[in-house]
Amino acid sequence: MAEKTLKFPSDLEKQSGGDTFIMFSPYKFAEGSTKKQDQKQNEIGFVGNAETRIYLYHPEMMQTVTQPRWGEEETGLFKTAADAYAKAQKGGVVDTMDAIGGFLSASAQKLALASTPGQMYAKSQGAIINPNLQMFFKGQSFREFGFSFTFAPKNKADAQAAIKIIQTFKKFAAPEFSSERLGYPSHWEIAAYSKGAQLHKFKSSVVINATLDSSPNQVWATFDDGTPTSVKLDLTFKETEIITQADYDGLDDDTYGY
Repeated sequence: MAEKTLKFPSDLEKQSGGDTFIMFSPYKFAEGSTKKQDQKQNEIGFVGNAETRIYLYHPEMMQTVTQPRWGEEETGLFKTAADAYAKAQKGGVVDTMDAIGGFLSASAQKLALASTPGQMYAKSQGAIINPNLQMFFKGQSFREFGFSFTFAPKNKADAQAAIKIIQTFKKFAAPEFSSERLGYPSHWEIAAYSKGAQLHKFKSSVVINATLDSSPNQVWATFDDGTPTSVKLDLTFKETEIITQADYDGLDDDTYGY
């Protein structure tokens, strides 16, 4: 099947010099699919046949955020005592105070049995037990990022292209339907170029929000056929794979990477 190319504005190559744009291509889930010459397997089960590609002007603002998950944990005196107490209870130890005796003095043991030992100690001593906070790595989050596009067509071709592009984004963000189940919405391949350089790289992503504003200027204005003179489409994507150090190995010098 021939590739369907959608672009906005219609003279995108002229305005951008042909080397500054952002491309989106949806990939549908295909159970038991195999990689063929005219297909690209970008994730298990998701195969794209390059049937649809959307080319848009490079947005004025592009932000990507890497979010490793770190958390604070107390490793101080009372934390150690509490852990020992919990372990003793779980193991059926009769005298649980013996389990934490190695960690607390006799006076501190009495304090540990109070409802708010930390507060009692702070009140009596004018200080708090050092919690010895440590940072622990919790994992890596999927990156989330958004794009905002304003479609202000100058002619009929641009107006039709804008409508078709918006339809395509909304269609492939929705699930397929059958009487028994809902099929996965499409994953997206995204590639952004600036003067031919792919500054930002993206992994396979899904649309988690698509917001259409038909009057972004707070005024309802249309062409003679009723088509709005300006519409704004806000898209939020989330990647389906985490970023690791290996993704930066062997990168070219003209890209920020992921």
